[in-house]
Amino acid sequence: MRVSGGELYVSDRVISGLESESKVLGYHADNVAPAIMRGFVLIRIYDPLELMQLKFPEEKDLFFVLVNPKFEAPTMKMRAALPVEITMSHHGLGKVLSSNKIVEPRRAALIPGMEGVKKAAMEASALGCTISGAGPTAVAITDDEEKGKVIGERIVEAFMEGGNLKAWTMVKRLDRVGARLVSSISR
Repeated sequence: MRVSGGELYVSDRVISGLESESKVLGYHADNVAPAIMRGFVLIRIYDPLELMQLKFPEEKDLFFVLVNPKFEAPTMKMRAALPVEITMSHHGLGKVLSSNKIVEPRRAALIPGMEGVKKAAMEASALGCTISGAGPTAVAITDDEEKGKVIGERIVEAFMEGGNLKAWTMVKRLDRVGARLVSSISR
């Protein structure tokens, strides 16, 4: 079923992508759905799969500040830190990013310096900051690329100060196109 933004959306491409990903990391729509559907996607239910595409104004730019500390956080270990069941009252795009009550409290404790990282990002004017995926990468969001560079520097400093971890940073503009073939090799 495909319905316009803000309404339920499940397509054969999303289902196919989920089946492929399940062979590697398990059945998780958080990677596949946004890549195929583009932008922000809310996963309402897995069985039956219900996804909601959230629209972001076309005239606005968003930049993701990604800071990767030199620290290993195995996906399976980070997933094991999560509760088995999560209530819908804990969900919501803006709320979840900076005041995540589901994933961040359990995983942040496993990433040295993460508490200071979030504080540093917010003090540097990030719109929000959390753990990217299973971690240990931190992700902050801003509406300005130059601010993103400053936020990244502050997060790198916070990882060193709070966790004694070296880190590197990059700032990337929100990709509104989604998954696509970049190049192919003919055989």
